[in-house]
Amino acid sequence: MTQQKTMDPELLNMVLDTIDKLEKEKLPVDTKLEMDRLGTFPTELIHFMLGPDIALHLIFIPEEFGGLGAGATEIAIVSERMAKMDLAVATSFLAICLGMDPIRVGSNPEQKEKYIGKIADEGLVVAYGVTEPEAGSNVQSLKTKAERVLDQDGQIKGYRINGQKQFITNGGVAQLNTILADAPDG
Repeated sequence: MTQQKTMDPELLNMVLDTIDKLEKEKLPVDTKLEMDRLGTFPTELIHFMLGPDIALHLIFIPEEFGGLGAGATEIAIVSERMAKMDLAVATSFLAICLGMDPIRVGSNPEQKEKYIGKIADEGLVVAYGVTEPEAGSNVQSLKTKAERVLDQDGQIKGYRINGQKQFITNGGVAQLNTILADAPDG
């Protein structure tokens, strides 16, 4: 039986206190109401939270890439506190974690180092593209295909993605997009 990763309780409390302070300092009630009235996305706040002074995204990053390596329980607790602050902020922030999962689970070591390291170091906003018009979020029914693109020597130089996605959280503001697609050739 594997033991679930847990954070030091003091560190978790520091993270939660940071979120509470952010709400008071950066997102008072009148600011939230104005954002709702205008239908604006909290881009500046998200970037501030990912910046070097706060670096809240490190909770999602595995320790071997310089993060806090929190487990599911801590991520749920942090997400709940963020949702108390503002649901748009919580949704955007949690999408960064979701967008990293395909990299964390399905990448080779070099890809993990490149992309997770970049997310950790640069505080990138990540989008997660899974939902399709016909399949919804059922990954077993995805229609989007990823076909290998080979160079002159037959080496994989990339993938051509063909399909439709919708409801991509962080899609309009992300610096890195993870798109779930069926890759028949691996």
